[in-house]
Amino acid sequence: MPVTLHFSGQIHNLKALHKTLGLVADSALNPIAETSRVVLAAWRQWGTATPEHLIGDFALVIEDHESHSTFLARSPFGVKPLYYRLVNRTLYHAFNAVDLKKKCPLAFTPDPEWIARFLTEISADHRKTAYRELFKVAPSHCLLINAEGQMREWRYHHWQDDAPYATRRDARWVEAYQQVLEEAIRCRMDSHAPMGTENSGGIDSGTITAYLCDFLGEPDRQLHGFSYTLFAHEPALIFATSLSKGIYLNHVISAQPTHDRIDQFVDEGIRHFGYPHENSLSTYLLPMFQECQFHGIRTLFSGFGGDEAATHGAHLVRHEFADTGNYRGLWDVLPGNPLTRAARFAKALGTRRQVATHRADYHIEWEARWQQRIVRDDVLTQQGLYEGYIATARRDAPYRSVNHYLIDHLLDKAHIDSRGEACTVMAAAFGVNYQWPLLDTRLVQQYLSTPSIEKCGPKGLGRYLHRRAIEAVVPHEITWNPSKALTGKPFARQAPAKQVPQLLALAQREVANLHPALEPLIDRTRLQQHLEVAAHARSEGTLAYCLENHAQRLRWLNRWLHAE
Repeated sequence: MPVTLHFSGQIHNLKALHKTLGLVADSALNPIAETSRVVLAAWRQWGTATPEHLIGDFALVIEDHESHSTFLARSPFGVKPLYYRLVNRTLYHAFNAVDLKKKCPLAFTPDPEWIARFLTEISADHRKTAYRELFKVAPSHCLLINAEGQMREWRYHHWQDDAPYATRRDARWVEAYQQVLEEAIRCRMDSHAPMGTENSGGIDSGTITAYLCDFLGEPDRQLHGFSYTLFAHEPALIFATSLSKGIYLNHVISAQPTHDRIDQFVDEGIRHFGYPHENSLSTYLLPMFQECQFHGIRTLFSGFGGDEAATHGAHLVRHEFADTGNYRGLWDVLPGNPLTRAARFAKALGTRRQVATHRADYHIEWEARWQQRIVRDDVLTQQGLYEGYIATARRDAPYRSVNHYLIDHLLDKAHIDSRGEACTVMAAAFGVNYQWPLLDTRLVQQYLSTPSIEKCGPKGLGRYLHRRAIEAVVPHEITWNPSKALTGKPFARQAPAKQVPQLLALAQREVANLHPALEPLIDRTRLQQHLEVAAHARSEGTLAYCLENHAQRLRWLNRWLHAE
């Protein structure tokens, strides 16, 4: 069957696929060629069911020249992007929006609806982009476009909520989790070149860094540590792993970039990514990517994604135990002294099966931010943006179990693939392959399949399953640090007296340079009022955050639209 394969990413179960498909590994082929050979063999065996058998981070396109059909698929977490544009019967596709725009001779139209959502902080989407004509394949999904240009879409991957009920902890679950965790890290290593690892001093990055060191044996010249101490409360933890595991090559960024430098970051982001992306972190990481390129580092590890499942705090187990009558387990996970625990126990029983619509603290903060909005009210009403915006304040409020919250909310949030695709594209521009072991589908499913009693420790200690699995490898002060708060709040809230004048100047510059496409969307009167308040008051809290947010988003939009 004459087909053409376009592939981006890695497959981590090649050995199993070799056995299943009756193949013998070809040592004469490089890893990319061997992966392509196996994927094509899988296509001949399973056809459109092929992605169901692949484990890894990937995006793929298979063009069938006999049927004149095209098949597209993207792995569950979507860290490898896949874009397409369908014009009548002609399909354009690419792993990068910039490349797709070069392939397609037709014009691309900036989408006013996306811009309004971007200004309202809710533009992250599994499918939509900043252009009306440009779309993404959603994570966990396949597309099949036939010769007539008709499209069929379906989801091929589903998380399983199959954890057995248990009232006692069993060390076998920790061992099972540990084995999958080790494989999730090991299979992403590159033994032929130096590697880099992000190290924030937290448990997620500390886990990956420590395991890489153990796997390498002597990380002296092969492993580089990268750290940002801009907001860190505990810099000592950043170096705890490096000191205990012998990482001598540490790169530390400890100064906030100037606004001129950020302008350069934004321009680089737009040049490589193609439009403003929701996760600006990828551009702030440019100095790290440049260092990787300079030192010949081709693989960079990140601890991002742990919070979404594998190292989740699992605080909702108290609801599970209350609802299922596991009162012994409930008492065990409640924090405090006997008196306060008794009060919390009574409250938990009194509020059994009650469901809230939003997290109260988030709802209050979100409403305060809404008052600082700059998008015109008629645009907000027409697009129903308030409903989408305030929905992000729900958080875990409507959920009564850990797995329900993860599967129905966290694991399906667009911020995962939004950050993944942005960082993937930006890192690739410098020859770097970004890796997220804690977003390994096998590891996440192992966590979901583990009884809830294993996930939360005595007195509510979160990440309990993960902590026990890593305690022999990761330094004690990181493994058992009870706090998640290793990084500070955004700098505009942290030091308003110092930062607000700079942000005000930036906002005024962007307003003066406002692109005509933004005029119908932005309420200039309200925006000017916000700037006047910032100019005559010491902006604190929400006002400082909103000023920083508006200034930065206007910067992205102006530089993008003026470059179109």
